[in-house]
Amino acid sequence: MISVIKKTAIFICFFISSLIYGEGCFATIMRTPPYLQTPTDTSMIVRWVTSVNCRGYVEYAETREDILNGNAKKIYMFREDGMGIGNTTIHRIVLQTLMPETTYYYRVGSEPVLAYGPHDKDKKFGPAEETEIYSFKTFVPPALSRNYKILFFNDFHYELSDEVRRLLTPDPANYDLAIFNGDFFTDPSTEDEIITWINTYSIFAHSHEIPCIYVRGNHEVKGAAAHLLKKYVEYVDAGRSYGAINMGDMRLIFLDVGEDMLDANTRHAGLAAYEPYRRKQKEFLEKELNSTEFMLAAKRILIHHAPFSLVREINRELPS
Repeated sequence: MISVIKKTAIFICFFISSLIYGEGCFATIMRTPPYLQTPTDTSMIVRWVTSVNCRGYVEYAETREDILNGNAKKIYMFREDGMGIGNTTIHRIVLQTLMPETTYYYRVGSEPVLAYGPHDKDKKFGPAEETEIYSFKTFVPPALSRNYKILFFNDFHYELSDEVRRLLTPDPANYDLAIFNGDFFTDPSTEDEIITWINTYSIFAHSHEIPCIYVRGNHEVKGAAAHLLKKYVEYVDAGRSYGAINMGDMRLIFLDVGEDMLDANTRHAGLAAYEPYRRKQKEFLEKELNSTEFMLAAKRILIHHAPFSLVREINRELPS
């Protein structure tokens, strides 16, 4: 029964996606729309998830016509440790050496894997399923000022009700970056759960054209699949869930507070090690506050989920 319900839910997600993004766009292969991550003035990361193993690619150009006429740049797969990953359901492609403050058009393609032996003669791919053509705009260089707008969300906890959608559904013309500031994945238990909600949030925030950044909250670090979340979302700094980026003359600094209780709390079952992780962030923050990027920024914004509070922990241990 659970399997039937899950398959029905996935079918509904695909159906809604096809209505929003175009007929056939997600009919067979795409489990999520493409979602843009970790933008800069010269780069953009494009991610998406497919239902079967594929070789993925991104076509991009400064005009829609260049894509339609076959004159776009085309990047296949993503590369990890020198190896191209052409046999996966999780796709990540980095567009680099882009021009600042420039609108780019793009679409993603997914070629189903029919055979994937060791050499070229052993590999076969089916016809590509391509999305519609979308667009995004790179940021201005760090020294320049623009009236950028950031949309912050917090603590949805899988409660994206019809009322919330009606009240909060963003207009992509009114913001340049969306930040999901923690507790959007509530104790994720399976990868399917993660994918379903990435699909939901990506559609909600128009992440196929407006880049987004996910920040870990204390509920993203719980659950059987919590350690798998970073396979699907791009942290602000590759390899770690804290860091800093420029958005024009704004410096955005991201911290990851981990759990809101001491590591020794028995509720963690001995699996928490966030105190040394926060000490690493302290070292990062000390360097960041003395960096040229931070010093030259006209505006500095610190972003993190609910702050860790020792007082809160002590209060929990006090007798009633």
